[in-house]
Amino acid sequence: MRNIVEIDKEKCTGCGQCIIKCAEGALKIIDGKAEIVSDKYCDGLGACIGECPEGALRIIMREAEDFDELAVETNLKAQESHQCEHHQEGHECGHLEGEEVPTCISTKFKALFDATEPEVIKKNQWPIKIQLINPKSQFSDSKEIVLIADCVPPVYDKIHTFRSNDTPIVITCPKFTDTDLIISKLKQILDNPRLENVKIIQMEVPCCSKLRFITQQLIESLNNRNIIIQNEIISTKGEKLSEEVC
Repeated sequence: MRNIVEIDKEKCTGCGQCIIKCAEGALKIIDGKAEIVSDKYCDGLGACIGECPEGALRIIMREAEDFDELAVETNLKAQESHQCEHHQEGHECGHLEGEEVPTCISTKFKALFDATEPEVIKKNQWPIKIQLINPKSQFSDSKEIVLIADCVPPVYDKIHTFRSNDTPIVITCPKFTDTDLIISKLKQILDNPRLENVKIIQMEVPCCSKLRFITQQLIESLNNRNIIIQNEIISTKGEKLSEEVC
């Protein structure tokens, strides 16, 4: 017996707010209702409960498979791969390796990310923390932005390597920063009709994947917007593990 989230299907409207709040990826919308994908993905802490506008979620005590952190990590990686493959109809997802061009690029992408090694450019932007930024004034004319997880700068020595000093950056922690605040600020940024590219630089740890997931969900909620996501994953040793484009 352990604590686990229960969903009242009569109250659930399938709005998906609980899914964004669940850092473990335990919830999914199936046939218009939220469901727990597997008991082992749910930690039973109930971070998702406060996000439900209908009061459809609660914590109960019942027989359930133990929470499995390794299984959660595997599930989150699988979700990221699936989202990348199906983010935009007609686009496939590829990996950037050496001088190869990824398969899901748009005509704009090649000019933004060529094969030459850029110079290190220090940013002249302030503020940069998501709690302090003003999306309307700082990002109103931006065609691309860079979202950086808090833990990246201390371990990744190439964090200041950008193609343009005009590219604004936003720094946040998807684990310890209030999710509602992240969603609110990112939504205002993504509402900019000029925005074409979002680059996310995150750590390899599972909690960091929430930043990509939130951004993906917000972009998918925008009708007829072809915004490219470039996702870089950094190891705890400060090495770039992968780079995907969707």
